[in-house]
Amino acid sequence: KTWQQCIVGGFRIRHKDKSYMNPNVNAAFALLGRLKDHGITHCVISPGSRSTPLSYVAHQLFETNVIIDERDNGFLALGIAQATGVAPICITTSGSAPSHLFPAVAEAFNSNVGMIVISADRPHELRSVGAAQTINQVDLFGTHVRYSFDTKLASEVSDDNYWRDIADELYFATH
Repeated sequence: KTWQQCIVGGFRIRHKDKSYMNPNVNAAFALLGRLKDHGITHCVISPGSRSTPLSYVAHQLFETNVIIDERDNGFLALGIAQATGVAPICITTSGSAPSHLFPAVAEAFNSNVGMIVISADRPHELRSVGAAQTINQVDLFGTHVRYSFDTKLASEVSDDNYWRDIADELYFATH
């Protein structure tokens, strides 16, 4: 039997049936939990409302740094990767936020240093509707990454193996 854990108001809650939990939190536990299983230890977070489930779970699983500026986020993650030899995770919110990681992503790619970027995006129907926070993020880093993937919505996925498989691909692309 698989138990999913969640912290609510300081109380640890365990459910056999994950339907009681938010699908975005479930997806974050599956994705980030698998990356932790692979030995990832650090996460640098630039917070935003869309990335809250990712940030919430990351704080429970990893050594975290919260950096408001995404450009600083990217370069701190790059430094962590160079110092530890283990790819850290960068979490950002949607829209233009991940574009500020581009200089560090390009440097990591060209230096053969692993870095995992996870950006929370908007649902497909809310992309490119005329605001900076709705820009198309798909393949944002172009040829400067080894792996890029546009996921399904968490509410559309009932099998945690979907998220674990993505985590495996992210890990093996960076190591």
